[in-house]
Amino acid sequence: MALGLIIGLALFAVFFDFSIVNPHNFAWLTGIDQIQAYSAWGFYNRLPPSWSAGIPGYPLDGQMTVGQLDAIPVWSLLVRASGLLSGADQHFGLWLLICFLLQGLFAAVLANRWCHTWVGRITATLLLTAPPWLLMRTDHLTLCAQWLPLASL
Repeated sequence: MALGLIIGLALFAVFFDFSIVNPHNFAWLTGIDQIQAYSAWGFYNRLPPSWSAGIPGYPLDGQMTVGQLDAIPVWSLLVRASGLLSGADQHFGLWLLICFLLQGLFAAVLANRWCHTWVGRITATLLLTAPPWLLMRTDHLTLCAQWLPLASL
């Protein structure tokens, strides 16, 4: 299991600078999907704490939910309701780090279940932790939860 977490952390370090985990660093959010999620989080995070996913007044006089705005709805609800990142400008860097760690963890769990040698376990963990469809989706923050299919296996 530790091998998977180490591989996930190393892969994160290869593709990102750890400064993106800083909740006050939003300069790295440059993709159109990232900007939309950042904007929705900005409105949502300034509302009084609750378990509601609604964002009154966004956009303009309407009301939308965090889910409609592609701002990682369940994660946004948990972060906001828990007060974990109270006053944070963004939580998406932490989300990406957690995604890479969980990808590595569940890859190692599957590798330990199916492979009987250390070489096989390391190879399988590497291949399952770094699939091209994950590495190509890092601009689309909600699509980085590729650990969910691994967890379901």
